[in-house]
Amino acid sequence: DVPDVTTSFLESAAQTGDAQAACESDAGPLKQFLAVASDGVWEFLSSSDATDTVGAMLLSQKTASQAAERLASRAENSWRQEGADMDDITTIVVVI
Repeated sequence: DVPDVTTSFLESAAQTGDAQAACESDAGPLKQFLAVASDGVWEFLSSSDATDTVGAMLLSQKTASQAAERLASRAENSWRQEGADMDDITTIVVVI
């Protein structure tokens, strides 16, 4: 579990319905961040998975850039395991 993380995700500029999701938990220091990614990332990672990944990295003193790289890496690994042509993978993480 990632302590006390509040996040918003813009899953894809092309989506209009549920474009944002928020997730919170209860313990530890507050780390707020915004994660934006292309649909090639959201194809395999849920908002909850991304929250856990980025939140854990930030709480362990990793940078926003390192957290964005981890999201991209997880998506790339999933595409490779799927054996399909890889979609674009773009991630941005901003600590608020």
